[in-house]
Amino acid sequence: MSFARREPGAPARRVLVIFQAFPPDPAAGGLCVADVCATLAAAGATVQVIASDRGYDDPSARFAARARMRGFEVRRVGLALFSKASLLTRLLGGLVFVAAATMRGLVGPRPDVVLVSTTPPMAPLAGLIIAAVRRSALVHWLMDMNPDQAIAIGFVRPGTVTVRMLDWLNRQVLRRAAALIVL
Repeated sequence: MSFARREPGAPARRVLVIFQAFPPDPAAGGLCVADVCATLAAAGATVQVIASDRGYDDPSARFAARARMRGFEVRRVGLALFSKASLLTRLLGGLVFVAAATMRGLVGPRPDVVLVSTTPPMAPLAGLIIAAVRRSALVHWLMDMNPDQAIAIGFVRPGTVTVRMLDWLNRQVLRRAAALIVL
């Protein structure tokens, strides 16, 4: 599946990207996604990113609600007010980001493609909902192996509710995704 290539005379593809930590936030994953967005925009796609207005490692850092960079648009949601200080605040912050990103993704022009990653781990839920409601292709960029990595380092125990929920979400995303990107 090509994100941006199109036949001459065909309308430009609309790509909606959901990624919590996005430049100017210095998180490495966001920098990679920004490069992909710029490449897609240069190839003729209309790209819109939904990101958090808070810093990933430093929640006191605030970013503009709207920005244009490298040929694409970034819209930030301002509801993810929690820090990474504890598992609970990370979980709550991630869930609030997913809810806000889902609401934002359900309005505006219909995207042809919804690109979502694993930051935060429940972000694919936003992609699933938006792609289903908007009848868009879903592309999943797998950056983190959740919940497997959390189990491997002893952060969570196998079989917990959180682990079962993330496993279910992963199965749903893999079934629905038109494409999967793996680092």
